[in-house]
Amino acid sequence: MRALLSVYDKTGIVEFARQLHKLGVELVSSGGTAKVIAEAGIPVTDVAEFTNYPAMLGHRVVTLHPLVHGAILADPNDEAHQADITKYGIQPFDLVVVNLYPFSSEPSIDLIDIGGPAMVRGAAKNYANVAVVVDPEDYIGVLATVAVNRGGSLGNESWRRALARKAFAHTATYDTQIVHWLDELEAEEAREAGEEPEPPDTLHIAANRIRVLGKGENGNQKPAAMYAVKSDDALAPGRFELIEGNPGWVNWTDQDRALITLLQMAAAIEVNTGTDPWMHYAIGVKHGNASGASFGRNPIEVLQRMLYGNLISIHGGWVVVNFPIGAAEAECLRTHAISDPAFKRILAGVVAPDISPEARAILHRKNDTCAMLVNPSLAEINWESRDASPHIRQVRDGFMLQPRPSFIPDFATCEGMEIDLPLYMVNIPHLALAWAIGSTTISNTIAITGQQRLLGLGCGQQDRVGAAMLALDRFREANHELEKLGLPLGDLSSACAYSDSFFPFPDGLLVLAEAGIPTIFASSGSVNDDDVRRAARDCDVNFITQPDAECRGFFGH
Repeated sequence: MRALLSVYDKTGIVEFARQLHKLGVELVSSGGTAKVIAEAGIPVTDVAEFTNYPAMLGHRVVTLHPLVHGAILADPNDEAHQADITKYGIQPFDLVVVNLYPFSSEPSIDLIDIGGPAMVRGAAKNYANVAVVVDPEDYIGVLATVAVNRGGSLGNESWRRALARKAFAHTATYDTQIVHWLDELEAEEAREAGEEPEPPDTLHIAANRIRVLGKGENGNQKPAAMYAVKSDDALAPGRFELIEGNPGWVNWTDQDRALITLLQMAAAIEVNTGTDPWMHYAIGVKHGNASGASFGRNPIEVLQRMLYGNLISIHGGWVVVNFPIGAAEAECLRTHAISDPAFKRILAGVVAPDISPEARAILHRKNDTCAMLVNPSLAEINWESRDASPHIRQVRDGFMLQPRPSFIPDFATCEGMEIDLPLYMVNIPHLALAWAIGSTTISNTIAITGQQRLLGLGCGQQDRVGAAMLALDRFREANHELEKLGLPLGDLSSACAYSDSFFPFPDGLLVLAEAGIPTIFASSGSVNDDDVRRAARDCDVNFITQPDAECRGFFGH
């Protein structure tokens, strides 16, 4: 049995080679791989000796030789192949172990591997006769298979086919990384020339399965799984440690949407009030939309205000915070603002930088139905933490692509804004919070904030009047629940409202103004802008607008 070893990632390669040698496998290797194996005292034949050709062109040509690729692609059951093997002295390989340069870590022409992908693809094509390994995690399984298959083919065909699929996925991911790099070079060239970059001609997605989900969106949508691309994003789904539970499709979409809004909150408040390392944020979502949200310096108070947003819908909700959850915070989430001491609030999930063992015991639900995830990077979020990757949406038989929104309103400079009254009369953090929530909630949306929290949210409506009415209904419902418990009521006297696009007529704005909301932020762009602004002035509303093309906050389409 003969093996070809040529790897960039040398994790475990020496011990792997040592065990192969002990099992009687002849080793052929190249470059740095051959060097580390030989230095470990393990017999190995260098590819240059195997082919009788030295590496050339600065090591661009090492393994690109008929004796190498003939040995990889030879079919022992093909008479023509056998004739060529005999004629040219080809020595077939049974095992090919290759992984590629880490292109994504430091993209450059020099890290575009040629010989490696050629060997991987050749061995994967010939999986009927050759086992191909691209992942060091497979070494143990390979050694076990070699130990029981020394006299014939290595493993069974289904095992080799699975390795081949993994190998083709490896080269596909590698090529995708190169395409993305070339696309970015082209886009950067356009930007330097003062031009808008064109969308790429082709779209390539290479993602690895990171989790099998307990269920899909509905029980009959199985199997379901989560995939992730390789990236340095500290807040990517794969970077969250699941310490309890098995979230399903809806839970993970809630996590994604909650994180988007949490980061929008941090960005908006930081841009408009400055960096505050002690600022804490909390959001609770249900089916992707905010049940409550709050900010402040005291974690318990932040959690309490978040709960007040909607004490009904937070049951079964998903909570994400940027501060650790200890016993006191967990107790707050489970029992605060509940009239019956014997009853505890049900939560679908809690996500934080850390969750203590004591908190975990308090939050625990039967059958692990309260998922808990931790990610220390949540404690470091700021305005730069928002997702900058392209936004891709699947449609039937295809995809749409657009950039993530980059706009953050800056009420300090008021650049591009039309304002009726001085902004010192406005609670800027409340205005920033309303924008953050409204611009990351399914359109059409009206968000009302005050008292460092969400007061009411009307979302997913077909018209803006309906969204305004729903936001106020939610505010009144929340106050009704708070009143029954003897808790502080929400107050609109210093509240702010945000509309994720312009008011096409005065009626939507009047619904909010007549409820007593003194400050409203929206975009402009309606043919009736003047009528809307006149209505705002007649109601003594500080109406802040910015052109729809710059600041529209549509989301969720």
